[in-house]
Amino acid sequence: MGRLIIWSLAGLILIPAAWAGDDKDKKNGDEKVFKIEGKLTKDDPADKIRKESPQKVHEYKMKAGSVYVVKMIGKQPKKKDSEKKDSEKKEPQVFDTYLRIEDSAGNNLAEDDDSGGWPNAQIIFKAPKDDAYRIIATAYSSAYTGTGEYTLTIREASPKELDGPLGVAYGESLRLQFEARHQSGDKKADYLLAEAEAVLKQVGEHNPNLDKQIKEQQFALKHLTVSRPAMEIEGEDLDGKKFKLSDYRGKVVVIDFWGHW
Repeated sequence: MGRLIIWSLAGLILIPAAWAGDDKDKKNGDEKVFKIEGKLTKDDPADKIRKESPQKVHEYKMKAGSVYVVKMIGKQPKKKDSEKKDSEKKEPQVFDTYLRIEDSAGNNLAEDDDSGGWPNAQIIFKAPKDDAYRIIATAYSSAYTGTGEYTLTIREASPKELDGPLGVAYGESLRLQFEARHQSGDKKADYLLAEAEAVLKQVGEHNPNLDKQIKEQQFALKHLTVSRPAMEIEGEDLDGKKFKLSDYRGKVVVIDFWGHW
């Protein structure tokens, strides 16, 4: 697999970069997974998106059209005996990892918080061009444990994998990538939604057992995605007057859901 350039304030380790897929860089025998152990500290530079969180940048060369699974798993801090006694009073501190991917020009192409299973981040990314992409390891928020050790893995996904459960996750990752690029002002990112729809349709045709998960992702694509019309909501206001959300189309609406249990 490809090699990596690792930057840190403590020092510089340079490994000559090569295109992902170079057999000379295979790890653990025949496994095609690139793995690196890293650590975020308070002395690392702040991330430009998660401004209160430190970042480490790992450069990785990808081939146009190839799909890569990038995952960041944080090592969770151990509780001290004094903290264990107060665990019922305080919420546990966790290292909530966050991933971003930029191209070599610094354009933000993808972000993720918990797709690797909370609190781990995962992005399934299709490289739009041959490039040295910047894999940015950071944290969701300094309100949690915003520093700590982590494991970053990068591997190329096979077409067979993407025709199964991983394809469902890929559809959701494409949706989130569209949102990240749309919010950064990219007007040409709509193709990601079309690709997500096509991926989910193809997976559904070959995997009837994944129908429930696919329908959930298709619903999110249609109703829960930035820039797309929200789902219809009907109800009564505090005065008993019936209303529909579509009555307020084109206006800024604040929706407050609450209840008693």
